Amino acid sequence: MISANGRDSVLARAVARDYKGVVSVALYAFGVAGAFVSPWIAYGFYVCVSLIWIVPDSRLGRSPR
Repeated sequence: MISANGRDSVLARAVARDYKGVVSVALYAFGVAGAFVSPWIAYGFYVCVSLIWIVPDSRLGRSPR
């Protein structure tokens, strides 16, 4: 979608700083590593990722100006 609309499109600017995605991948990696110690550690990381994504991403909800 970004290639079809261009790098300066509203969508491209909205997803340029994808902090939630980067943090989610890191938390999943820590969850996988933590599973070797205790499954409860992994569950904790996975719950954190779920809680992060429950909050809507405000970048896509804003109307372009």
